[in-house]
Amino acid sequence: MRFQGVIGAALLGSSALQHVAASTQPDVEGDLVNIDGYLVNAERLETRQSAPAKIAVTGVTGNGVQPRMELRTMQQQYPDMFNVFLLGLRSFMQMSQSDPLSYYQIAGIHGRPYVPWDGIGSAPGFGGGYCTHTSNMFLPWHRPYLALIEQELYKHVQQAAQSFPAGATRNKYVAAAQNWRYPYWDWAAAPCSSCKAFPALLSDQWATVTTPTGIQTIANPLFRYDFHPVSVSDMVYNPFASWDVTKRYPSSWDASAGSQNNLLNPIFTNSQVNFRDRLYNLFTNYNNFHQFGDSAWITASSTNADSLESLHDGIHSSVGNNGHMTYLDYAAFDPVFWLHHVMVDRSFALWQSIHTDSYVQPLAAVGSTFTYPAGTINDVNSPLTPFFKDTAGTNWTSADVRDTTKLGYTYPELQNGATAASVRAAINRLYGKNAVAADVSANVNLGNAASSAPASSSTPAAPSAPAVPSASAKPSGPTPPVAPSRQNAQRPGLASIWRSHPVHIWSPWWKRDNMTGEPYYNANGTNGTDEYHHEYICNIVSQKFAMNGSYAVYVFLGNVSSNSTEELQLSPNLVGTYSVFSNMPSEDNDMANMDLKITGTVPLTTSLLGKYETGELRTMLPADVEPYLRKNLQWRVAKYDGGEVAVADVPDLSLNVVQAQVTPAADETEFPQWGAFTALTSVTAGKVGGYSAQYWNCPEDGSSFDNGYSGTPAAPQTPETPATSASAPYGNGTAASPVAPQGTAAGTGSVIPLSPTTYTGAANIVSMSGCAIALAAAALLI
Repeated sequence: MRFQGVIGAALLGSSALQHVAASTQPDVEGDLVNIDGYLVNAERLETRQSAPAKIAVTGVTGNGVQPRMELRTMQQQYPDMFNVFLLGLRSFMQMSQSDPLSYYQIAGIHGRPYVPWDGIGSAPGFGGGYCTHTSNMFLPWHRPYLALIEQELYKHVQQAAQSFPAGATRNKYVAAAQNWRYPYWDWAAAPCSSCKAFPALLSDQWATVTTPTGIQTIANPLFRYDFHPVSVSDMVYNPFASWDVTKRYPSSWDASAGSQNNLLNPIFTNSQVNFRDRLYNLFTNYNNFHQFGDSAWITASSTNADSLESLHDGIHSSVGNNGHMTYLDYAAFDPVFWLHHVMVDRSFALWQSIHTDSYVQPLAAVGSTFTYPAGTINDVNSPLTPFFKDTAGTNWTSADVRDTTKLGYTYPELQNGATAASVRAAINRLYGKNAVAADVSANVNLGNAASSAPASSSTPAAPSAPAVPSASAKPSGPTPPVAPSRQNAQRPGLASIWRSHPVHIWSPWWKRDNMTGEPYYNANGTNGTDEYHHEYICNIVSQKFAMNGSYAVYVFLGNVSSNSTEELQLSPNLVGTYSVFSNMPSEDNDMANMDLKITGTVPLTTSLLGKYETGELRTMLPADVEPYLRKNLQWRVAKYDGGEVAVADVPDLSLNVVQAQVTPAADETEFPQWGAFTALTSVTAGKVGGYSAQYWNCPEDGSSFDNGYSGTPAAPQTPETPATSASAPYGNGTAASPVAPQGTAAGTGSVIPLSPTTYTGAANIVSMSGCAIALAAAALLI
């Protein structure tokens, strides 16, 4: 179990926002200013604080509540809207970077350049930008942030439409522009037959658009942001202070590096099923807002270790692959950031429509931001800085943004009087194991009257004809001999079942399980009984900031010999990735010294079903799965700026496998019901980075335990000494290739050079202390 924060009454006793006076006398060092030991840009500091009135974040106003739609749906079904979106985004990106409402400065709110925006200064001991990661405000905070860029980009979209010659053409584009809202990129749904897992709309460098003077090919504004110019004092560290455009999967850390967008589609293709499994598990098994929303870990437990934030981290890291999206400091400058976060907000909104009784509760921040030091008690009324509702300076709060319609938007699944049942059906159809490819032609209801429904309502699109389900989306290699206990004659293949009985997936003739896509087989007990099946998950915990940058834990079924980050991500044996979205190591924030553990998961069931289909795994019952995993489950760790890292060098890393019995849903409008978890501790115990009672509180007798919050966290235990072995440095009980050397930054010029290095030795941490605080947190959450 994860608690987002700990009660900090003993530390602060108040949720009042703390600010640093803007009049602090700085020591000027060239273009940089040193305020209390933190480096900021002197010119930007003055510019951002000069605005006399507060900037009101309202979202788009004046045309009702309109839906944010999927990017590819907008492009294919609303081409005129998509056209003016690209034109407007190009114009928006070309604004002066000194304007507080420019693309550049709005992107800079999230992380660097660590300077005040709209007069909201920093707190003592601040850490990074304004964004509230690992916080109970993580999901609410992004709502006014997205609304801000949406309202400002909306102005440019309207101007683009108005720029066409008067007459029918202008009228067409003005009508299309009126209902525009920021689209999302659905990175979890199976792509349509003509779509890529990483959309070509994001990876193509050029775009063909219709302009007032005719059809033209322009630089695709969804491909990158062009700094004009790149500011050394804003970006501080090379190579980011040298790159004049945003990069994805850069070919090196030299100033001349290019983006390798071509590598992102195979990477996402190899990981998308696991992303989808994680999102579906969050929808179906997480009914507490704090468990669902953020990734912070406080006390030992083996349940509900995932979060929407942890899943969100994986998308960031995979897109960036050591480019801008990989690091908290720079991510928001990449245009894909906004499409990704609208998807995260949509997931949040869908979850809210089903779980209306769980929301932000008072908790102390485990990490710090530009305005909230660690230990600050944040609640539903804490200001979502630096965003104001009006020019008088009234802050937005989590209470204010609970309903998305207050900011002028909704989502297609939440239109037209939708119910919790209809939203569950939409989620089952898109993300369950029986999911079919996303339908980019699905109807999206635009217009004032039809789109002003409450945010908790939806009418799902009509279901597509069922496709032949696949137990695994990954190749399994040569098919081994079929186990004697499971002959093909006794168990027909899924494809042959669908060909001979083309019925709806919820037909009572053949009871199917939306968690696995599998029929139930009572005779052989292949995956439970007619009443339930077994779900397997690998829970992971580690430190967020102690590795000097973002990193990933890759989980495999089978051998892995590579030490290349590219090959690790493309391995056919890859089950999934746990990514840690972190900051660049720096002297001007306190994050490297934080004791901030986070958690996430890698679902194993889909990959295990693939092994079962080939006969490599005898049954899906725990008696067979546990020894199979003990032999075959492997993991590797790599930083995005270089090769592999020895698992023993990753502070607080621990993997633990759990399983639960899951009862299938009665029909398509319901979710499957999860039962109690059982820890399969023998799978990873005794291996470097494996099970440790310090992090996972599991019954010693192997009995099950509930997957909800408990009243009292486990008492702290003495950390176990990892069983490091020279022949098995990677924590999986097998010999592996040597650790690859880390990359080296190009660091030149007047910027501070950064040389990526492997973390070796103990983490330099400052622990927030004590059992008493953790116990208080648990007491609050009962």
